[in-house]
Amino acid sequence: MEISPRDVIASTLAGEVDMYVDLSSAPRPMHRDLRPWHVGFEGCHNVVVVADPGDLGNDPSLERLIGELLPAPVRTVERVGWRVEKGFIVSPLPMDPELGLVVPAEDDEPYR
Repeated sequence: MEISPRDVIASTLAGEVDMYVDLSSAPRPMHRDLRPWHVGFEGCHNVVVVADPGDLGNDPSLERLIGELLPAPVRTVERVGWRVEKGFIVSPLPMDPELGLVVPAEDDEPYR
């Protein structure tokens, strides 16, 4: 089954992210895997990814992938790496059980 990043983002994160961030406004080019998942969040360039703290497994369900979606700075995803799983970007993001996603301030790249 082919997924549409825009449809997934609209149905899961509607109102939380700016889905219509123009890629020409990006501070620099990004990998082709990341472009369809590009969004604005809190005024910065982000991509919507599946956070994988290491327990996602080899064949996660679509429900599990969708349940772990969150916006993350492009620079963070590029630094820690990613893989494509069932059309989703999956990344071993630095997550804190209480704080959530933890990234250095320098990873935020403004788009406005």
